[in-house]
Amino acid sequence: MSISHLFPEEGPTLNLNFAGSRTLDPRITFTRTSTGTYMGSNGLIKVAPADAPRFDHRYVNGEIESLGLLIEEQRTNLCPNSTSSSNWGTPFQLTKSASPNVISPDGTTNAYTWTETTDSTTHLNNGPTISIVSGDSYSISVFFKNSGGIGDRGYFIQWYKSGGQVAKVSYHIGTDSIDITSSGGAPNPTNVKVEKYPNNWYRISFVAILNETSALAIVGVTEGSNHSTSFTGNTSYSHSFWGLQYEAGTFPTSYIPTSGSTVTRNQDRVLIDGERFLDWYNPDEGTFFCNVNSPRGTVIFGVGDTFSNTIYVTGGSGGSMLSNTTGSPLSVSGLITATGNSKIAFAVKTDDSSICINGIVTATNTTNDMPIGVVRLVLGASAWSPTAFGNQVDGTISQLTYYPRRLSNDNLQNLTK
Repeated sequence: MSISHLFPEEGPTLNLNFAGSRTLDPRITFTRTSTGTYMGSNGLIKVAPADAPRFDHRYVNGEIESLGLLIEEQRTNLCPNSTSSSNWGTPFQLTKSASPNVISPDGTTNAYTWTETTDSTTHLNNGPTISIVSGDSYSISVFFKNSGGIGDRGYFIQWYKSGGQVAKVSYHIGTDSIDITSSGGAPNPTNVKVEKYPNNWYRISFVAILNETSALAIVGVTEGSNHSTSFTGNTSYSHSFWGLQYEAGTFPTSYIPTSGSTVTRNQDRVLIDGERFLDWYNPDEGTFFCNVNSPRGTVIFGVGDTFSNTIYVTGGSGGSMLSNTTGSPLSVSGLITATGNSKIAFAVKTDDSSICINGIVTATNTTNDMPIGVVRLVLGASAWSPTAFGNQVDGTISQLTYYPRRLSNDNLQNLTK
């Protein structure tokens, strides 16, 4: 039996394969008025200059995987010396090497070795104290590495107020286990993540809330699968810490290097407008396919010009279509994941629209209108306000494809499996 009816007969008029090509289509306008970092195809952290796109990667099972175009909101690293752990604060029962002697995640030799003393106590390095807003969310992250004699060791990072509240995450390398704790009335950390990088580096990140007006991160060593922070040290065991980052926000973003002062990475803006948009867009009907990896529920892509005259897809709420007439929106909740890729197909036509996520048709609408006179496609933000702060997808888009007709639901399911 023929299965040709399951796939589109007419090809796309727009096909942006960011993960495969790692280039921008010349019709795209891209801006970011600052530098930004990403993992390159060799697994190292790279710095992209202002107005240069970032094609991100991740390290999985010893392989470098291309993720696509990284789009993030504006963020500031509030830790003034992120790279040099010798400038963070006062170490405790760890002895620092005389100079940087470890290759860091960016490929340069700018990380220090910290060797355990034989004291039977905690082994840690204090980060700098900063002012914070009581009750606000802060994302804390750091890179760590065992530099010699791994033993039964792990690492911890805690967001800490002396004499007050503590939020703490520990990771044990040997058992690949995570321990999450809090004290002093602080809630437990959320959005906990451990990411592996090449050359045995790891990045721990989490989000914490303290009802305090100042705090610091403490980075240290643990022993055993019970994540003990008090143990007898061994001078054969050494460790490296790098890339400490404090961010005001409910999830971590890409690393922002600092050296002596705070640094802000500005938002990414990605769009196609004018004739470059009208050349491929059909105002009467069409189908969008998108493959996205995003940690939060904001607009993944959209076409339009105002809030009431747009087609858009969001994370979290799934997808919506609004118009400037009497049509009703199409939406679905809870099926675009915050971890891993989601494949989304959104077919739109007057009184005949559907959205399909990861092979499942999650919603249909037979009473919708098409927006009129839309002027742009925006990736990773809303088409009605593409420059609004905090409106970026904060993740990667590996592919976005547009077909100038409403594909069948069978087509949608097969595109997204």
